[in-house]
Amino acid sequence: MFKPRRLPIAVLAVFVIVFAAVRAQQPGPAAPQEDYVRAHYTKYEFRIPMRDGKRLFTAVYVPKDAFGGPYPFLMNRNSL
Repeated sequence: MFKPRRLPIAVLAVFVIVFAAVRAQQPGPAAPQEDYVRAHYTKYEFRIPMRDGKRLFTAVYVPKDAFGGPYPFLMNRNSL
């Protein structure tokens, strides 16, 4: 059992833990890089069929500028 003088400290500790857990679950503001990507690129999502019947999820980002010239590209595949 708690001693009477330790009870306020225990109650305060519980409140701090609950507050920290609630605060950690709230989404923060979008990162500046995410804002830049949304402002300058259009995102398309596709499922590309492979020879073994699997369909790979693919995200394609297309620049929104009026230049329309040739662009370099990057392909990145991750396995889960």
